[in-house]
Amino acid sequence: MSLSYLQPVEASFTLDDYKPQQVGFQIQKHLYSIGLPDLSDVKIAFFCVEKNRQSFSNFRRHLYSLFVGNWYFSIADLGNLPAGETDEDTHFAIREIVAELVKKGVIPLVIGGEQQFTYSLYRAFDSLEQMVNLVSVDAKFDFGNEEELFIESSYMSRLISEPPVNLL
Repeated sequence: MSLSYLQPVEASFTLDDYKPQQVGFQIQKHLYSIGLPDLSDVKIAFFCVEKNRQSFSNFRRHLYSLFVGNWYFSIADLGNLPAGETDEDTHFAIREIVAELVKKGVIPLVIGGEQQFTYSLYRAFDSLEQMVNLVSVDAKFDFGNEEELFIESSYMSRLISEPPVNLL
């Protein structure tokens, strides 16, 4: 199971720290004490991709402190994906995790990592044989010419030029 690549959220993020109206109280968390959450009723699940042992504690602290909006679906925090021995290991893990989530009807949200991992996220849909929309929040579009298709600064060119093309 590809979700086993994920490391649990720090135990300091417990229900006791949040009011019932806050995200931190309502979000389902991957914790050491209980394991991965049941995804059967989850609409959105996110995980954080570590790079150079970075911590996502501040991100979680701020997200969890927000108050819930007018939505009626569950969100899960699946924890952190540690960097693999090589970038290819990390690419593989991202593709597998995202594909598994989509097969379960869960919208994946990937936080952190590097721009080049957007390509892995997109390629997770190859085996699912479905068209997708892709959102990337970035300061600039990373397009390059044909000779630069495989460098990080042109990953968007690679997305739209390599078959199979899964974009709507």
